Amino acid sequence: MWKRNGNSGTGTGKIRANIRQINRSPNYNAVHCAGKRVERAALGLPASWATISSWLEERATAVPVADEAGHPAAWKCPEIPVLPNYDTVPEPGFWKVFPFFSPKRVPQNKIDVDRLAEWVHDCQSKWDRRKRKVAKRAIKNLREGARTLLKKNLPPLRSRNAQSAIVHGRAVTDTIASWVKSGVVAGPFKTVPLENFRSNPLMAVPQKNKVRLVMNLSAPAGSAFNEAIKPESVKKLDMSSAKKAGEKSLKTGRFAEIAKLDMKDAYKLIPGHPEQWNHYGFNWLG
Repeated sequence: MWKRNGNSGTGTGKIRANIRQINRSPNYNAVHCAGKRVERAALGLPASWATISSWLEERATAVPVADEAGHPAAWKCPEIPVLPNYDTVPEPGFWKVFPFFSPKRVPQNKIDVDRLAEWVHDCQSKWDRRKRKVAKRAIKNLREGARTLLKKNLPPLRSRNAQSAIVHGRAVTDTIASWVKSGVVAGPFKTVPLENFRSNPLMAVPQKNKVRLVMNLSAPAGSAFNEAIKPESVKKLDMSSAKKAGEKSLKTGRFAEIAKLDMKDAYKLIPGHPEQWNHYGFNWLG
């Protein structure tokens, strides 16, 4: 994915030109974008543009992933039986070893919200009004569950999963089972668990040494969840960049100490409001 950074001096025209150049030359194996030459291999991408194009057009065949063949250490849930294919309903015995989780209709939270609220209370005197307002809303969302402001009511939905999810069925199944174990996903259920249940399509994105599972809330066109979000409710984020980090380093001077924090599953730490749980459903092997 390409993202334009307003401070980088890179325009969308140059990005599109590079993509067209790749399309015209199947052997072209590098991308130039506002500077340094970047090899596809360094980004975990295959050398063949035809392979990448097949991912984008949802006609992908199996992409080799490290340890996909079945070393136990590669799987989070090695006890789950391997199926011959992942586009049909498995035998009943399959679900006997599959984890199950059915939460109460309250937000599931891994964060110590009370402790966080104490920290906010101790620090808010140093913040401006906007930061105090954001902190207050964050505490409320963690306690009650975050609501997505929608401009219209959404009907029930049953969508087909992408072919990429079927191709990488074992990895998808393993990921779902691990999410159920951690309490991020509820189920599996034999019947629809909620009224107006929306079964969103799943897709799999092969990455270096793993397959990333994505619930596509931008599909189908015309009735997608993302299309119903009120644009004015989405706050603009000021993302950091290499340029900003460099400027801070120059301003701080020699012997500055730098720390980096990488929070695992950060987006899964914010619970959704129980009244909107029906919007975040999916169907797998059903």
